Amino acid sequence: MNGLTFAITMELEGESYYKKQADSTTNSHLKKLFLMLAKDEKKHAQLLQKNFDKTPYELYQFDALKESKNIFSEAVDMTAVVWKTPDQMDIYRGALDMEKKSIELYEKFLASATTDDDKKLFTFLVKQEKDHFAIFDDLIDFLDRPLERLETAEFGIRKEY
Repeated sequence: MNGLTFAITMELEGESYYKKQADSTTNSHLKKLFLMLAKDEKKHAQLLQKNFDKTPYELYQFDALKESKNIFSEAVDMTAVVWKTPDQMDIYRGALDMEKKSIELYEKFLASATTDDDKKLFTFLVKQEKDHFAIFDDLIDFLDRPLERLETAEFGIRKEY
């Protein structure tokens, strides 16, 4: 299996993962987020397939990070909306790991790209996957904050809330 075939398979697995998460949640906000990410992963697979087949393709502009913030800005109680069960954090961390692997793979492809089209494609995919990573990184950070143990400020530098 060559690198592009592996990447296509990885994107399709990401689509499947996000669809499964959408099917398993009853929360409309999370369902919308997971379906949006599944759609992105499917589009990534299609772009990679067209690149592999040497057929023309167009890079679409979609700001997943902004869209995810719009989804959750509609939520009245963000914490209750996002995290209803303890194992939900495992899902977010699994997604974070999946996106990190995608970033690393596309950065590797970008470093070895020889054509302008390949460089544009992999730059685009790196940005898309970094946006997906940021969504889950922010979500995990937001949900972990109440669990942090608060101590006096003199014992360490803490991120601002």
